[in-house]
Amino acid sequence: MGAAATVAESDVVVTALAFAYLYTSDPQVKRELLTRLDGAIAARQTLRRDAEQAARAPLPKPIVFTQLFTAGSGQGNRLADPSVSFPPDEKVIYLRFAYEGGVPGEELRSRWVFLSREGPKEIGQSALTMRKAADIGQFSFSPTSGTRFAEGVYRIQLLGRSAVLREVDFVVQAPRVASAPARPSVTPPSPAAQPPAVTPPPAAPQPPAVATLPPPIPGVRPIAGLVSVLEATLARDIANGERNTGRCVRRAKSALPSG
Repeated sequence: MGAAATVAESDVVVTALAFAYLYTSDPQVKRELLTRLDGAIAARQTLRRDAEQAARAPLPKPIVFTQLFTAGSGQGNRLADPSVSFPPDEKVIYLRFAYEGGVPGEELRSRWVFLSREGPKEIGQSALTMRKAADIGQFSFSPTSGTRFAEGVYRIQLLGRSAVLREVDFVVQAPRVASAPARPSVTPPSPAAQPPAVTPPPAAPQPPAVATLPPPIPGVRPIAGLVSVLEATLARDIANGERNTGRCVRRAKSALPSG
């Protein structure tokens, strides 16, 4: 509550006591009201003096966080490495910080919020008193016994001097099991395109072979003619009963042209 609001409340109290004192006729009540009125006026003066001194005092330096991270539980009562992702079975989640610009005696609070689909849901608060202008500290949160962290997004708010100083988010999710990479399908290469078969053009029809005789030699009778003469002479001799070979030969020779 601010000093100005406190002074205003004291003014209301003084005014109410003054009206009650003026409008009552009972002497005993008047004495009681007067005693209370004197005390209220003295308190109001003290409050006004304090408010004036606070107004003249320099404003404190802003609180600056030089280190701020979340972590789980490590081995040997130590913090694990900083992380923003935790499994649902994490026992405790810590918010570690280092600050500057604090005022000894000031209070620093943390508010833990689960950002569900239905809306933000506060799940816990904690507070500490700063002992130095610069120091380190930590807040922690663990689910109730027999329960686990629900999967989803969480937010931690650091509050001081009636304001939200910083916010830190982290995620709770089950570890994902890496699936074996699918083997790429190998498609056999398509056969190289073959050039179209070239069919040779049909051979031009050849004229039928005609047996020809060589040109006759001057003065020499063709052999075919000689054969014909011999066959005719032999046939005639055989028909005439002349079967003497020697005679047939002589007759055949005589049929040959001379020279």
